[in-house]
Amino acid sequence: MKYLAIIHLKMMKWEGNLAYLSLFLIVFLVFFAALLRLVGVPQAWMGDLSKILFAWVIFLGSDVAMNVGRHIGVEFFEERLPILWRKRIAQLWSILIVAFLSFITYYGWFLTQKSRREFDSIMVSDFSLAIGFSTFLIFCVAFDYFKSDQKNKKIYLAIISGIILITAYLLITIDFSHTAENISYSYLIASVPIGCILMIRTTFILFIKNWSLKNV
Repeated sequence: MKYLAIIHLKMMKWEGNLAYLSLFLIVFLVFFAALLRLVGVPQAWMGDLSKILFAWVIFLGSDVAMNVGRHIGVEFFEERLPILWRKRIAQLWSILIVAFLSFITYYGWFLTQKSRREFDSIMVSDFSLAIGFSTFLIFCVAFDYFKSDQKNKKIYLAIISGIILITAYLLITIDFSHTAENISYSYLIASVPIGCILMIRTTFILFIKNWSLKNV
C-alpha cells in the first residue's frame, strides 16, 4: 500500500501539471485569437485547439479535485449521522461512483471510436502528433522539476532522455504518416473515457486507504 500511495501521489502531481499547462495554453490561445481577430487576421485553429485542451482540463481537474475531496457535496445530513454510518455511506458512494464512471467510460470509448467529425481548421500528421506529444511531455517534466526542490536533477534528466529515446525508437520503427489531415473530434471525446478511468483509479485507491485506516 505504501508504494501504491507513492505512485498515486506522483501520478496526481503529473496530472495537475498537465492541467496547469493546458489551462495556460487555453488562456494564451484565446487571448491571442481575440487580438488577431481585432487586427483582421482571425485564426480559427486557436479556438478549436482550446476546445480540445478544455475538455482535458475538465477531466484531469476532476480527478485532482476528487483526490483531495474538493467536489461539491451536501454535508447537512451526513454531519448528523454517527461516524460508523458515515463510513458505510462513504463506502457505498464509492461503489456507486465506480459503477457510474464505468458506464460513462464504456460509452465514452464507444463514441470515441465512432466519431467521424473533424476540426476543419486543424491539420496535422501522425508524425507531427508524435513529436508534439513528446515535446509536451518534456515540458511537463521540466515544469515538475522547477516546481520541486530541484535536488534530483539526474532523475529528471534521465526521464527526459527516456522520452526522447522512446520517441526516436517509435519514429524509426513505425511508419508515421507525414501527410497532414484534419484532426478528429476523437482527440476531444477521448478525454471522457480516459478521465473516468483516472477517477475510477482515484476512487479505488481512496477506498483502500479509508478501509486500511478503519482497520488499523
